[in-house]
Amino acid sequence: MEHDIYRSLQEKISQYGSGFPASKSGVELKMLKKLFSEADAELYMKLAPQPETAEMIADRIGDTADKTAEHLKHMLKNGTVICFEKEGRIVYFPAPYIPGIYENMGQIVDAELAELLEQYHNEAYFEHLANTVQHIANATKNPVLKYIPVQEAIKSFSKVFPPDDAIALLKSKKKIAVVDCICRKQLKLTGVPTNLIECCFFFDDYADYFVDKRKQGRYLSIDEAIEIQMQCEKAGLVSTGGVTKDEILMCHCDKQCVAFRSLKNRITKDLIRSNYYAQVNMDSCSGCGACVERCVTDAVSINNDGIAEVNLGRCIGCGQCATVCPTGAIFLEQKPEEEQYKELLSAEEFAKRMMSKKTSG
Repeated sequence: MEHDIYRSLQEKISQYGSGFPASKSGVELKMLKKLFSEADAELYMKLAPQPETAEMIADRIGDTADKTAEHLKHMLKNGTVICFEKEGRIVYFPAPYIPGIYENMGQIVDAELAELLEQYHNEAYFEHLANTVQHIANATKNPVLKYIPVQEAIKSFSKVFPPDDAIALLKSKKKIAVVDCICRKQLKLTGVPTNLIECCFFFDDYADYFVDKRKQGRYLSIDEAIEIQMQCEKAGLVSTGGVTKDEILMCHCDKQCVAFRSLKNRITKDLIRSNYYAQVNMDSCSGCGACVERCVTDAVSINNDGIAEVNLGRCIGCGQCATVCPTGAIFLEQKPEEEQYKELLSAEEFAKRMMSKKTSG
């Protein structure tokens, strides 16, 4: 019976967000048992995908409002439901695996759970996420990720579009919270050396969700946020966001990021939204290889002539290579006018894109 409950739960979670596929070994069931009691699993499967108050949920499932509210608060602490204030009322809805349950593990992940996550990701999730991202891009003819170039690499440009300016984005937000990067925190617990941990930004309502509702992370002043942004850029982390105008988060990623580990050789300009690409001045390049080490997508290599060479099909225009070149030989170039993304998608356009993915696949 227990196995049936958790298998049913896995299938339910898989309906949300980027999905949650079954693995051959069933390791995801062990993960779920650490995150959900059987009662939690039963309530999760009864939740509606749209936000509801505890009273609405209780009325629908035939339980008391107080008992349901307490149970939801318990699940919120474990990161298995999401909670917001909407029109003056507290509402709940089931957390997807990503974005949601995985990111919420920052407070509770331990060595055992970290190992289970690593096994699950390698067995089932990395390939699944790559397929999902590719499917969305193919079905909608739109990139699905956006990388923001480092400030140092674009400071010489006279015109920089708002989506490419990390500092301007931070200044546009009413509230900013920072939480631990679960990708690197999880890997660190498996014994892998990692980069900065406290570096994932969430904005406005999502800042409140993490700090006020989940007690995870902390609020930042704009000066503190800019300082962390500069630290991340200096450490070689790539600023990553979605493709909507109203950004809810900004991650700082490297090769240990779930997205990079999933996409691997599938990283192409069709999946990445960027207004820049790296170029090399062959006369200035010393062939030191610093840019090769810095590149998170393996887009830079040293050719047979001992000169750095950029694979434009894999370059995401982040500019990290330019920040470590001792001779200034590698630099960012703006894409031609007709290839530039001057505005991001609206929330409505993004919703249509996601719906297109579900109905076509």
